[in-house]
Amino acid sequence: MDCLSLYQNGVDRLLECGIADAELESSLFLAFILDVPRSSVLLNLPRCTKKHIDFFNAYIDRRCQHEPFAYIVGCQEFWSLEFKVTPDVLIPRPETELIIEHFSSIFTEKNTPLQVLDCGTGSGVLPITLATLYPQATFTALDVSAKALRVARENSKLHQVSERIVFNQVDFRQPLEFDGPFDVIVSNPPYVDPATFAELQDDVVHFEPHLALDGKGDGFVIVDHLLHTLPVHLKDGGHLFMEIGFDQQQRAEELLRSLPFYGQYKVHKDHAGLPRMIHAVKV
Repeated sequence: MDCLSLYQNGVDRLLECGIADAELESSLFLAFILDVPRSSVLLNLPRCTKKHIDFFNAYIDRRCQHEPFAYIVGCQEFWSLEFKVTPDVLIPRPETELIIEHFSSIFTEKNTPLQVLDCGTGSGVLPITLATLYPQATFTALDVSAKALRVARENSKLHQVSERIVFNQVDFRQPLEFDGPFDVIVSNPPYVDPATFAELQDDVVHFEPHLALDGKGDGFVIVDHLLHTLPVHLKDGGHLFMEIGFDQQQRAEELLRSLPFYGQYKVHKDHAGLPRMIHAVKV
């Protein structure tokens, strides 16, 4: 079978399964299998072998069950870097890049020897990305999941920054005990209201780890806990960057206003115009 016909067959099947980006995903699967850039995958296609066809059809079968694309191919791009992902970690989202953007806008000197803490590291995208940008910085990355930490460690080796990141299995919902204080704390904690899980896309609710999504209670419990407890681990004048739910701005601002630790704070919007990230400075 020629690969163009295989691509079109994939598009048709994905559309039948209700996958909105069928053309994009079919071409990405084909590019992944053929190990060629997507930009050229439909321009000069070789004839697909039986092995190519079998892999492609298996991937389409899995995607039609709404298994996320990133889990099928085993990787996801973040900040133009490729990260390994498995069902043990949340798939990195573009909105989380907001933390990297604002961090970089404040710490413009890339050789600053920062000490950075990451609470809820998952696949490790935040400390690893920052480590590639700040070669003199060191990092402590926490997660409650041992399986997630295995993925994060693999990613740190992939990007050759493992010697500057210490990974620890810690339930950061409990009191934290480790070296510090830190210049910066970053966090993308669980913040989804478990009562709303049924409203999430099938790709998310049936495949991504609920441990990384469930914010407990009404979804704000872990965020609340971290905003109360993290300042003790920050240096005076230290910065906190934390992702939150788009519907949590008012509660976050009310809490920040009531706490004595933060001299400055602001909730920034993501590129979709939704409230997404807290930036606070410790007094």
